[in-house]
Amino acid sequence: MKKIPRAKPVALLIISCGLIVTTYIKLMPSKAVRALPVNALNIQEQEEADGQTDRRTLVKARVPLTELAAYAERMGVPAHDTPPKQSPNWSNGPDWWKPSGQPRYVSEGDTYRTMIGWEDGYLYYDNTAWH
Repeated sequence: MKKIPRAKPVALLIISCGLIVTTYIKLMPSKAVRALPVNALNIQEQEEADGQTDRRTLVKARVPLTELAAYAERMGVPAHDTPPKQSPNWSNGPDWWKPSGQPRYVSEGDTYRTMIGWEDGYLYYDNTAWH
């Protein structure tokens, strides 16, 4: 009986594990969606990367206003008490993305900006990171 070389089963195992992990990562919702309260409805999300930013995540979900502060805390975004470095403006987005008021929670660093707002029954989350 001919023996199967050990390298083939090991290579197949590594490739299989890689495919499983890649599929899991692609199908798993973002941290912003996972942090939403369990009663969130009408969840919409867009994640993208383009030439000007490394990554942008937009989330819109129907959430009671009473859940907004807890969501911002879970995301590590403080209340918008101190003036930000610049007047924050929401990112442009798809047709379903139309926040018009000022964000209630803002966190800024040298390479990112995160904003959370609420209007007309919807939570808006906007995270942009760049180089």
